[in-house]
Amino acid sequence: MKKVLCKTAIFMLVFTLIFANIADVCALNIVFKGKTDTFDTSVTIALYKPDADINNISASDISYINQQKINDDGSFEISLPVSLLTATSSKVVSNIKGKLLSDEIPLYASQNGTDNGDGTKEKPYTLQKALEEVVDNGKIIVDGLVLLDTDFVWPESDKTIIISGENNAVIDIKTLDHLQINCNTTFENLTFGCAQTGTGEDIMPENTISANGYHVIIKESVETENILSIRGGSTSKAVDGTHLEVYGGHYKTIYGGGSAHNVNGDCILTVGGQVNKNYDTSDTSSNYVPTAIHGGCWGGAIKGDCITT
Repeated sequence: MKKVLCKTAIFMLVFTLIFANIADVCALNIVFKGKTDTFDTSVTIALYKPDADINNISASDISYINQQKINDDGSFEISLPVSLLTATSSKVVSNIKGKLLSDEIPLYASQNGTDNGDGTKEKPYTLQKALEEVVDNGKIIVDGLVLLDTDFVWPESDKTIIISGENNAVIDIKTLDHLQINCNTTFENLTFGCAQTGTGEDIMPENTISANGYHVIIKESVETENILSIRGGSTSKAVDGTHLEVYGGHYKTIYGGGSAHNVNGDCILTVGGQVNKNYDTSDTSSNYVPTAIHGGCWGGAIKGDCITT
């Protein structure tokens, strides 16, 4: 489920598999169809040999090339034989840029998922494997309860993703002191399983979510089993800036920055929606939880502005 890396802007791009008779041989092709808003007159797909230097291409480096005219309305269609992809590890190069249909298909993660699954509902991944495989702007669906153990590692990337829940989804982080988020992430339609100690003003969370400087959004449809702490920054390193939006869940502390580490830019923090919605502020013995919201850091310095709303 990977994107074709290309150069030219496309409004729409889809692909299908078709059979074509060529010299009485049935060949399987990937057919790309789309529409462009550029002024290009043709669309090209080429296969470069695995050891080709893309920055210094010669004719001998090209193992296959197909070029088709773009229609007057900007639409185009071009194919690539599957046999060439399966027989070699050639690099696919094109002036097409767009989203394949596979990019729109969410990946499933569940407690019974494996690294050998395929990300479908029937053969789900583990959450960690789904985070590795999800495409930029893709979605992961957490199906039911997923328990994260101490070996869980969120892979670092510059992707932007959505993690959504189905079947009363719970991401249980009780075994983790900190859930370290390592890409731009929106959470929706799920519950964070977390632990707390004490009651009333003495309630303390046992788990913390750290956004590590990535843009993290906790939507109103997110619940927390108990109270949490959440930080826009990091517990282990300086970050260039933070951007944290919290609209759902229950929290003891919310920091725009991090813990004992600098933010070398702005701290952007937004808190609202349904945050702490079920707590009775008049009850100081059980449900009452004083929440500290800080635009800055728990420790460390901020070298930019604190923007809190």
